[in-house]
Amino acid sequence: AEGAVHVFLSCFMGLCQKMPTCPAVSDLTLKILGGTVESEDLFSENAVLQSKTRQSLAIAVCESLKTTPSQDLLVGAFPLLCRLTNVENDGLRRAAGKILGGMNLSEAISRERQRAEQADTRAREIEEENIAMLEEIEYLQAENEELQRQLAVFSEEFT
Repeated sequence: AEGAVHVFLSCFMGLCQKMPTCPAVSDLTLKILGGTVESEDLFSENAVLQSKTRQSLAIAVCESLKTTPSQDLLVGAFPLLCRLTNVENDGLRRAAGKILGGMNLSEAISRERQRAEQADTRAREIEEENIAMLEEIEYLQAENEELQRQLAVFSEEFT
């Protein structure tokens, strides 16, 4: 199992560095870290073996996350990383803590706030465009009705 974990670590670390915004990276991160947090509650012999493998994979994910340039990926994993600081495995706790210690949450929050403000501004602009278009439609409909009325009058005069 350790060999497979090393292969996974190499591949996943490469993905975290080269394609951190790929949905598969985020999904896999959340699935492995989430599964590790949930598996802490299991105590059967088979569950212990699976738990060790999950913990090894979670440590590999944490090692990979330390190399990613994407704060968005880290912010997405933030709640699970916090929960991992309370697991029994010291290595996993330290790995999660190192990532949390290196995160720049104020920058991420500021960036998200800026994105939200830009989205609000764009939504207002679109709403204003929509109102202008509705007014134009009303004007054109009234003009069309007037032209149809004039056509009807014109047609009556020549019949």
